Order: sequence, then structure tokens, then C-alpha cells
Amino acid sequence: MARTLAAELVDEGVGRDIVIMASIEQITVLLLGHYSNMRLSNELELSRVGLIDRRIRRAVELMHAQLNQELSLNEIAAASYLSPFPFRTTF
Repeated sequence: MARTLAAELVDEGVGRDIVIMASIEQITVLLLGHYSNMRLSNELELSRVGLIDRRIRRAVELMHAQLNQELSLNEIAAASYLSPFPFRTTF
């Protein structure tokens, strides 16, 4: 990978910038995978929209499951394992 990157830095060919950026990204991913210390969180998860709080996901799932019913703030907060005030600030 380093040789490919070095060759592209010298070469003035078409697509040079794209190959250089791809090489840098690939090297970055490999270094992060090798040297980063990923810790799993009980509260956060990765979704299609980014990092989300699992407690909020539980509340939203409850609301979707019971769309035809009125839910109090206390009930929704309880589904998130939070009291009402922390739930409001988190949500």
C-alpha cells in the first residue's frame, strides 16, 4: 500500500487524486482497526443514522407499538429506564 501511494504521489496520471485519497483512507482504516481500542456501550448503538441512545430507541419502539393509545411521560420514560426529567433532556 505504501508503494502504491508513493508511486501515485510521483505520477501525474489521470485519477491520481482519487487513488491517493483512497490509499490514504485504506491505510487509515487499517491503522484504526489495528490500534484503536473499541469498547461496546450498553447505552449507545450504531444505526444507519449514526450513534443513537438505546434508551431513546426503546421509548420510540414503545410509542410505535402503542400508537392507538395515549402514553404518559412517566410510561415512556419507564420504557427507557429513566425518570421523566432525565428522559426529557435525553430525548
